[in-house]
Amino acid sequence: MASLAVAAERLGYTPVLTSLTKFRVEKYMDRFGIDLGRYPVVAGGITLKSFGLHQRLFVWRPVKKALELYSPRLVVIDMPTYKPIVGKVPIVEYIHFPLEATFNRRYRHLGFTIEMTPTRRRDTANFH
Repeated sequence: MASLAVAAERLGYTPVLTSLTKFRVEKYMDRFGIDLGRYPVVAGGITLKSFGLHQRLFVWRPVKKALELYSPRLVVIDMPTYKPIVGKVPIVEYIHFPLEATFNRRYRHLGFTIEMTPTRRRDTANFH
């Protein structure tokens, strides 16, 4: 999604970044070499113990706030639970990787797996 923000800027748009939790733009420069510091951020700033579930349920909240503050022409979102903002602006759902290919045994021959990376301590998808 960070590279999408840069691409949008190159096309003449001003990306507005949203996050349900505290958004640390400096981490994107460290990890991916992408400077997101020049874009406005709307973040919930919350910490959740059941982050995965809450993120899916409430991901639309900072987006709704960004809609009110910035009146964007388009929303690109990477979670499928955005029903409360449907109809307010065109929405493009960005799909990171096909979950069906990751968790369904019949697709194992594709070599697509979920694994933990020791440096980032989060789930990542990899092709082998």
